[in-house]
Amino acid sequence: MNVDRKEHIDEIIKKANKIAIIAAPVGVDILAASIALSEYIDHQYNKNAVVIYASKTASASQEIPEDFPTTREYLTDVEERALQVKINYAGTEIQTIDYYKDDDSNLVLDIKPINANFVPDDKIKYEVKGGSYDLYITLGIQSLEKLEQSVSIKKEEVEKADVINIDLSNDNALYGKINIILPEADSYSSLLLAKFGEWKYTPKREISKILLYALSK
Repeated sequence: MNVDRKEHIDEIIKKANKIAIIAAPVGVDILAASIALSEYIDHQYNKNAVVIYASKTASASQEIPEDFPTTREYLTDVEERALQVKINYAGTEIQTIDYYKDDDSNLVLDIKPINANFVPDDKIKYEVKGGSYDLYITLGIQSLEKLEQSVSIKKEEVEKADVINIDLSNDNALYGKINIILPEADSYSSLLLAKFGEWKYTPKREISKILLYALSK
């Protein structure tokens, strides 16, 4: 699907559970557009989209001016995946915790004591945390190979997810389910404003402030 009609974008964003916006590390304009897009998704779909300014080999804080008008946090790389195990130990003091890897490569946690009423199914929960997303929105990244070089993620993982690919370059490999390629735009902020106009969306104050700041630079 290469068309970028609003109904197709709506469909993809509405079904997504975890969204990452990944921007090439090329300065204030692209970061402003990424954060504005994150605010838009929050405002229109009530969903959180993590912004990743893909500068794992550089310091984003050195590139972004101190007066950049946003309080929204952004990452510089995909979060490392981790398994988080939660054990409800209410009413019992933990005296010892030991862990080791057994002969079958199982991680064994040895926690003492447990009370007589401890039921594992009720007390133990787990969650996989970190960089696994079912929708990637990329800005300024011309191919999946370049995406793989920019952040700690394999292109095979991205290929399993939906991708909205936004770029100003005709050299883009059109790897997205939706590709928004606008070489006639002079910036990512102006591209996003043009799309907001097409989508009949009036940006809220925070979004306008971020985009106008970028356009003034």
